Amino acid sequence: MSEKELHSALENARNDLEKQLSKPLPGDSCLRYVIEVLKDGRVWEAFIRHLKDEDYQSTSCRPTHREEILVVFTFRCRPPKICIVAPAFAAHYDLVKQIVTGITDPYIPH
Repeated sequence: MSEKELHSALENARNDLEKQLSKPLPGDSCLRYVIEVLKDGRVWEAFIRHLKDEDYQSTSCRPTHREEILVVFTFRCRPPKICIVAPAFAAHYDLVKQIVTGITDPYIPH
């Protein structure tokens, strides 16, 4: 996929998620944080950078302290490459200010 196609695919995925969460569904608040962090250009670029060599696997949220949460994007290595630790990056999201305050890439869980 070209970079333009990757950007378009990621935009479509974010829009689809927003549509799903606009309906009254019992859901994980993590998905709402995913939408918010994907509005940040730095997160967008990190995601696209990973998609060039890896396949998207999952997203999770981890609290760090009362005012911040990590939104972790995990990927899979493409064969023949073998990864003992899954490639990932984390967006630091300030719950009070509702902004991304930084990115840890690579992110290795403790």
